[in-house]
Amino acid sequence: MLAEPVLREDNVKVTPGLSQRSVDYFKHAAQKRRVPYRRMIRALVDAYAEKQGKG
Repeated sequence: MLAEPVLREDNVKVTPGLSQRSVDYFKHAAQKRRVPYRRMIRALVDAYAEKQGKG
């Protein structure tokens, strides 16, 4: 899911309130994949929105 290239889109800044546990998870997972953790979170949210939009 996250290994596929993502086309550039206009981004809108938002400030979600995430638990420390979630942030720690994404930082660790992103470090293992050598990608910025914010990019990983953005890709996950985009994939979720895409899947929900098809339903």
